[in-house]
Amino acid sequence: MAEPLEHAVVAPAGPILLGSEPTKPAFSGLLDDFRVYTSALDVEAVRALAAGNAPS
Repeated sequence: MAEPLEHAVVAPAGPILLGSEPTKPAFSGLLDDFRVYTSALDVEAVRALAAGNAPS
């Protein structure tokens, strides 16, 4: 189910912080696979990722 966003999506001008704010402690774990997509993934793309395949 798609939901409209309140504001336009913009690319960050600086580093991407996960689980924190710039003045607070950041995520301290390890990520094996981190991806950023320019649009939402449909159900088939998510299933392909879960199966270990890149979305088409």
